[in-house]
Amino acid sequence: MSAARGEATSSRLPPVVGGAPINPSDSNDVSAWASATVVATGRHVPALDGTRGIAIILVMSFHLWRAPLTALGWSGVDLFFVLSGYLITGILWDSRLEPDRARSFYIRRALRILPLYYGVLVAVFVLRPAFGWAHRLDDLALAHEQVWYWTYLCDWRIALNHPPAFTFLTHFWTLSIEEQFYLVWPLIVWRCSRRSLLGIAGAVAAGALLLRIAVVTASDTPEAAYALFPCRLDALAVGAILALGLRGPAGVSATRRWVIPAALSGAVVVCALILFRPSVRFVDPGMMTIGYTALDWMFAGLVLTAATTRSRFLEAAPLRAAGRYSYGLYVYHPIVIWWIVRHVPMLEDSQWGSAIGGAAGSIALAYVSYHLYESRFLRLKDRLAPRNGAARLSVAGG
Repeated sequence: MSAARGEATSSRLPPVVGGAPINPSDSNDVSAWASATVVATGRHVPALDGTRGIAIILVMSFHLWRAPLTALGWSGVDLFFVLSGYLITGILWDSRLEPDRARSFYIRRALRILPLYYGVLVAVFVLRPAFGWAHRLDDLALAHEQVWYWTYLCDWRIALNHPPAFTFLTHFWTLSIEEQFYLVWPLIVWRCSRRSLLGIAGAVAAGALLLRIAVVTASDTPEAAYALFPCRLDALAVGAILALGLRGPAGVSATRRWVIPAALSGAVVVCALILFRPSVRFVDPGMMTIGYTALDWMFAGLVLTAATTRSRFLEAAPLRAAGRYSYGLYVYHPIVIWWIVRHVPMLEDSQWGSAIGGAAGSIALAYVSYHLYESRFLRLKDRLAPRNGAARLSVAGG
């Protein structure tokens, strides 16, 4: 989910010349399209940072404070996925005529994602044992499962129930899904027309829903419907559909005509599940099937609003700050919670104490990590994979 966590936000709306959309397949329009794309690529959308902030607040509230008000906080993961599908598809589509598109995309992704991810793995699997800090049974069990983490396959670890235990790294399953998405989706986007991509994304979204239904009804490990890459592709596909819709001939107006009804329908389904299902837990069969898809379309409406309209709420400084540090917050907060449970019983004995301590520790760690560690790699983006000159001038952030 790292595109949706702590990544500079640029909305790439359909490039136009003289008020008419450009057709990149027409050789006469290629140079004009490339010039217009430079302008579109550089438009920073603060409200999307705020949207990312909402996603991380939902997830952290679910883990830090278990109450009816936060019972749907796990859905922040779906918002991250929809936002990631939207942003990454936009980046890939807008760069499809660039000769060094693959090199630029993968270098910039790697510099954003890998340092923090593998830094944590080195700390957990190399440094802790070296200093004799990994001696409990759960530490040893986690060490035997580390291959799943080094290879970005821990979503499969959960799906295969191997082992049947949650750890302070279990939340890395979302990062595994996004990394697998980054490996597969560019190869499709760069080789297909927009219309074909819309068809593929629609088929993928429908297929993910059908696969979840099959897993929930016929499998001994229904957790696979929650954590397995093929089962969660509809969220990423919905974000991709939104990005491609905004780049269509009629752009924003046409996209709103079908996304808003879909988002409202999704919200109705979610409300019905809340009212009539016995539970809103992420493993409830209703939520694991139609519920996830309904949430995805509901969140697509939020992303559309953030990308195409000004919103004081979504552009509020606290939400944007949460969005800026969301990657670190996501990675660190379960580790901080685990540390409090083990070593700070005074906080653990109080719900308020554990929640405030967990939030404060996560915020402090994410802030320090971003400014003293992650930012060093982020500064290498434009050196190792520079954008073209005009885009560099106009892009705000990374």
